[in-house]
Order: sequence, then structure tokens, then C-alpha cells
Amino acid sequence: MTWTGNSPNRIRGRKWMAIRAEVLREEPICRECKRLGTVSKDSIAVICDHIVSLADGGKDERSNYQALCKRHHDLKTAAESARAQGRAAPKPRGGDETGWPSDPAHPWNATRPGAGLSTAKGESIGKPAGLHGRNANAKKGPPS
Repeated sequence: MTWTGNSPNRIRGRKWMAIRAEVLREEPICRECKRLGTVSKDSIAVICDHIVSLADGGKDERSNYQALCKRHHDLKTAAESARAQGRAAPKPRGGDETGWPSDPAHPWNATRPGAGLSTAKGESIGKPAGLHGRNANAKKGPPS
């Protein structure tokens, strides 16, 4: 179903603000971050989202609300918009569906839950150079 721009059944105003506050109080951490196991400081839920959009027949009721971080809400909205327009959903640039860099040697992956890098065959290659003690014995301050 294509969004037409208005929904007579959409809850608005103070009633929506109260529902949003309740959902975010009940779910302070992004539901998608929890599902993917990628909870971080950026996982704070800031958006009360309809699981099934109103345009797709979803209802304005608690069982159809979820709390999401901005990143996951933006990804979900882009996918819904692309689907409504008959396009493929955009993929996160440079990362996998969880938001982590797709390159296993990327330094951020060292802090990923279950960190420790591996090759495509699953062989462990440890943590990347540059983290956890690189140049630990180096002189501090500007070069002389």
C-alpha cells in the first residue's frame, strides 16, 4: 500500500506524546539493537515506531509499537519507503545490517561483542594492530 499523506486513524497530539513517553519508558534500549546483540551507547531508544506501518495496515495500539534508536528507525523507514516505491532497500554504507564495519580488519570490530578477528574461513587472527597497547612503550609527546 502506498502512503497517501494522511491517516484519519493516526493518533496525534498529547495522546500520542503520552503513548510515546510510555513506550520509551518501557523500552529504553533499541529493540533492534537488542535483537542483533549490538547494544552500545548509541542504542538509546529515541523513537516510538510502528512495527507495521499504518500505511501497510498496522494499528495504532501498543502491540504495534517498538522503541528504536535513530539509526535503526532510519534504516527501517528507508526500507519501507523503497518497498512502497518498488525499489530494493538501501544497504548501510560500509557496514553490515547491524551497523558494524563489514571489513573484519576494521579497528572498530575489535570492540564488537565477541571481538577478535577471523578470516573468511573462520580462522582467528586476533585483534588488529593499533588497539589495546599499540606503541605502549613509545615516548609520549611530540617527536623530537
